[in-house]
Amino acid sequence: MTTRDPMDEKGRSVRARIEAVCRTIEDRLAEEPTLDELAASADLSTFHFHRLFRGLVGETVAGYSRRLRLERAAYRIEHGESDLLVVALDAGYGSHEAFTRAFRRQFVVPPSEYRARVKGEADAAPEAHEPDVRIER
Repeated sequence: MTTRDPMDEKGRSVRARIEAVCRTIEDRLAEEPTLDELAASADLSTFHFHRLFRGLVGETVAGYSRRLRLERAAYRIEHGESDLLVVALDAGYGSHEAFTRAFRRQFVVPPSEYRARVKGEADAAPEAHEPDVRIER
């Protein structure tokens, strides 16, 4: 049995509409569009949209947005942003503490330790090693 991916009047499948919403969220991370706006852009009811989004993406709209903001924050930390409060505020968190809790949930370590680990890896000289390969006949 195959499942159909129904098309809307513009010829877009549900999957294509959800993918377009994902791109909208990625492009507008700082704005945080509402669930109603995103559902309207996909031409779906809010309830139906949320159910389909979670089913296809594997996380809620809020979870998807939060993860992307934290990944962007981690990127900024990796690439030299020194002020964690600025990163926290830009990621949409009202305080350093709230950001640290969310960051730790996502990456298992607080942002300061994450930065130290990344900096430690960048400062370390790459080790040359022989591959462990054995050829037999």
